[in-house]
Amino acid sequence: MNLIEVIALGIVQGVVDPLPISSSGHLVFVQEFLGIHERLTLSIFLHFGNLLAIVAVFWRDIVEIFKFDKDSNYPRFSKYIIIGIIPVGVTGVLFKSFFEGVFRQTIVFGFMLLITGVLLWLSDKVIKKGKTMGEMNIKDALVVGLAQVTALFPGLSRSGVTITTGLFKGLDRELAVRYSFLMSIPIVLGATLLESIELIRYGTGDVTLLQILVGTLSALISGYIAIKLLMKVVENKKMSFFAYYCWILGLLVILLV
Repeated sequence: MNLIEVIALGIVQGVVDPLPISSSGHLVFVQEFLGIHERLTLSIFLHFGNLLAIVAVFWRDIVEIFKFDKDSNYPRFSKYIIIGIIPVGVTGVLFKSFFEGVFRQTIVFGFMLLITGVLLWLSDKVIKKGKTMGEMNIKDALVVGLAQVTALFPGLSRSGVTITTGLFKGLDRELAVRYSFLMSIPIVLGATLLESIELIRYGTGDVTLLQILVGTLSALISGYIAIKLLMKVVENKKMSFFAYYCWILGLLVILLV
């Protein structure tokens, strides 16, 4: 694998992971199209690049959370983040083999993309005034967390499902995006650590340090831009753009399977 291929994978990872278009299928398609296969080592660091992008965009929120200021809304907000990740964590562990089997069924990916498109299209129709961080409650966090479980199915975007559910629950548009990505940090970090165990066990293989650095940086930069773009799209009620994309891709997957 040369550096151009590494950069291509990094950009694809950085862009499709945060956007509400389901990253899993896109990565497989790009690898098959380019005739390359992502090594475990590189996969770990591409995900790490995405994690760094999220931290870079929301670093002020992260700092506020760890200030433990009792007079701010962040201590309670941090509890909502924990509540939000518990359902997907428990479900992922208990039904790991089931979802691994579902991931092998391409037809499921196509139909779930259609559902993702419907959710994104409907989210633009939400006109109620959004709740602020101080107005958010445990029920909101639990509902968004339960919705996140459905993103274990291939084709259902994690960011798409959590952001749209947050909007349907009445969260402010900016808060819905912020909650979605801050909630993803422990999940991505946990998955990265689990993958790192395999890395320690089997070594880095033929992946060089330069490839790791280039891949991580490309995922970081493209991920940062993608998150910023998504924030603008959600704020301006333009999620239907991604809805049309999901519908077209979903239909193509179903017809070509």
